[in-house]
Order: sequence, then C-alpha cells, then structure tokens
Amino acid sequence: METSARAHSAEIRGVAGYHVVSSPIMLYAAHYFDRAGWAFNNAHNDKLPLNVRSHLTDVAVHACQSLKESLGQIAQDNPGDKQFADAIKNLPHTELIENIRNMDLHGWPLPICDPTVRMVAMVSKPGQPIKLSSHGVAMTMRMDNLTPRFHRTPKNFKHGTATLGGATVSFGCDQGKLIIHDFSADKDYMLLDVLREFLEKCQSIIKSRMPKSSPSEIPFNKPHPRPPDCKEKEKANPTRSKKRKKQTKKKVSKKKTKKAKAKKKSTKGKPKKK
Repeated sequence: METSARAHSAEIRGVAGYHVVSSPIMLYAAHYFDRAGWAFNNAHNDKLPLNVRSHLTDVAVHACQSLKESLGQIAQDNPGDKQFADAIKNLPHTELIENIRNMDLHGWPLPICDPTVRMVAMVSKPGQPIKLSSHGVAMTMRMDNLTPRFHRTPKNFKHGTATLGGATVSFGCDQGKLIIHDFSADKDYMLLDVLREFLEKCQSIIKSRMPKSSPSEIPFNKPHPRPPDCKEKEKANPTRSKKRKKQTKKKVSKKKTKKAKAKKKSTKGKPKKK
C-alpha cells in the first residue's frame, strides 16, 4: 500500500485561554480540539498497548468530527464573517473524517492493527450497498489494495455498471498502521496523518479567535507535575510547616492530658498496689 504520509515531527498543541472566549460555541470547539489533540498525541505513544493506542485513535476521530460541527455552527451564526466561513469550508479531509466516524459509530468499529496481520476491508453506508448491474455481462469485483476493481466479461461498460454506496470507507492494516483510502482524491493516507493535517488547520483558526492576552498554545500531552511530598512542601514554605508542627504538638498534648485524666478517674478510689 502506497500512502501519502509524513513524519510526525511535532505534537499537536492545545489552545490556552479559551475560558475567556465570548462565544460559548467557540469554547466548545476549543474543548473538542483539546480532546482530539490529547488523544492524537497519546495514540503515538509506543509504550502504550496496541489496543489502547487504537482506542485513542477512535477518540481523536470522534472529537475531530465534533470539532468540525462546532466550527460549522459558529460559521452559520456569523454569516457576515466570510473569512471564517471560507476557512471552515477549506478544512482538509472533513468528508473522510465524517465517513470514518459514522462507520465506527454505526456498527463497524475501526480495527486494531496487528503488525503481523495485513487486512483490507470496505464498508458502505447502511442501505446504500455497492451495486453491480449487468445485462448479458458477467461482473466480478476484487480489492486491489484499498481500491475496488471491477472486471467485465465481455468488456462492455454500457451494460455492466458498478456503483459504490454513499459514504463508503475503504481501509486496511499494513505493518501495524491503519490506512484509509480517500475516494475523492483517489489516495491512500495513514489515518493519523489525516487527523494531524485537520487539527493543524483547526488550531490556527481557533487561535485567531483567542484574546490577544491569552497564551498562544500549551502542549496537550505534557505530563502533569507530581504533587510535592511533605518534605518538599516544608522546604517551599517553612513558615507554614512551623505552624503545622505547633498545631500537631498541641493536638498530641491534648490527647495526653485526656488520657491522663481518664486514667486518674479509673484508678480513683482503688487501693494502691504495694
């Protein structure tokens, strides 16, 4: 399978400062973008199990479709903003991402690509199957990599026709990578490359709508700092640690006095042992 792929040189970064955006739908779009970017970045983590990376890819696909729908809603709500509408209209691979999401959502989940297995499949929209029509012509179909090929005997294109169903998705696994065929461009792509190109374009659109005072970007999969242990906290705030020590001493002394009083009561009136 020949694919239009490129190196994963940099991670997708999130957009900071979206909590101060005036449009609530832009806030939703930024949330979907963060979700897609987080799943996308972690889907490249080779330390994670194969099935986990596959499920993260699914999450990224669904988040990308939700992101596209949110941005489309913003464009509808602002008909005078032609520049924004054109930017949404020119987003790459939107139809392909939607078809993949719908396929995964309606009963045909994306496969977990085992590096030792090579497979090819093609799925059409329910109710819109691949149709072969013939009048005195024998029709056969086979998959040539990710593209269906039709053979006619005799070679009569007028009386032997083939029609693909709507929203057809053709995909396969090769060397552990999930490859998708784009029928509109007649090209094969790695699915993660499709998502990368889409998210990079969305990132610039969302950032252009952020307040100028907000940070431009933050890394999605930057690990959260580990909470400091007690010793580190004491070093960071010695005054606070002294107060805690005093409070602890007071509590201990109160407990001791209570125990002593209870002991006196229990021994009161009893003869002392000689």
